[in-house]
Amino acid sequence: MNRAAGIGALFLLGTGIWAAADPPEASLQVVVRLPPGTTGEVRVALCSSLSQFLDQEPPMAQAASPAADAVARLPFTDLPPGFYALKAYLDLNGNRKLDRDWLGRPREPWAISNGIRAKPDRASWEGARFRLQRSADPAPSQLILDLEL
Repeated sequence: MNRAAGIGALFLLGTGIWAAADPPEASLQVVVRLPPGTTGEVRVALCSSLSQFLDQEPPMAQAASPAADAVARLPFTDLPPGFYALKAYLDLNGNRKLDRDWLGRPREPWAISNGIRAKPDRASWEGARFRLQRSADPAPSQLILDLEL
């Protein structure tokens, strides 16, 4: 074997050993607690940047679940470690958007991570952010949101 091929083989072998030791990407299970007698669809957006949080670009990931019980569980998997924020709402009329009144206040139950009860802006992004890290534990991290009007 020539010297260049030997160095390449060592590099690939070393990279393979390093990659095998890395924990898997992060997983998150979002638990949304719903108001009693809820119908509709729970919709959750996972945002990895301020522009996503402000709806200036699509969220990193989205999930939806029928509001059949008092709790909806929505999984997000294969996430790179980093800072995220969640926005959730209960789509009562099936139009796939958070309905607002003429002043811009939500007309459907909603929530933002870390219990933030403010309109999404730069300040609420800072308060809503949480850190998601890789873990050797196969159980996903869990975050609970309470939908309110």
